[in-house]
Amino acid sequence: MSIDLLTGTDLDLDASRAHQRQLTAKDAVRFRDHLLRLDANARRLRFGGAVNEHFIAAYAVRVLETATVLGLFVDGELRGAAELHGLDRGGERAEVAFSLEASCRGAGFGRLLFANLQRVAQRKGLRELVFQCLAENRAMLAIGRRAGAQLRFEGGEAHASVTLRPLAVAPPRKVEATAAAARRGVESLLGHLSAGEAALS
Repeated sequence: MSIDLLTGTDLDLDASRAHQRQLTAKDAVRFRDHLLRLDANARRLRFGGAVNEHFIAAYAVRVLETATVLGLFVDGELRGAAELHGLDRGGERAEVAFSLEASCRGAGFGRLLFANLQRVAQRKGLRELVFQCLAENRAMLAIGRRAGAQLRFEGGEAHASVTLRPLAVAPPRKVEATAAAARRGVESLLGHLSAGEAALS
């Protein structure tokens, strides 16, 4: 799937060193290694609890087969990811999740990842994005608030949803073929054929 990704002009980290693209099954090792590089607290916030290396290895493979994942690469290394997980058969709702390594936090990459993930979701025809994270996950909550999410707190967890606007579809261009234009085309074609015959004689 081809995605026109937004690039940041106000990032604290030199944007020329970073790029984003959609991950594929071939990126499973890169995705796994990125998640393993998260410190213990970041890993707990990302998954809502403690998880071990075996869980992460299996997760990286499974998610790239079932979800849409955008990867943030800095100096060629995968340092962040934004995930889009479908929630219903109708394809109208999806849950989002983010992970950023310490070196990339506070530089605006979370905001940019969400903006691109939102565009992907709109192109898929999704109508709602859902967040679910620990109530202490300030970075995730900040992304939700910035997107205008409706927040609800319950039992140490935060739940949020963002309603997506449908992408504007450009009207098809009208093709006007007048008799005069058609006649000129035929005359031009006949002229080329006559010139070709003359060259062969």
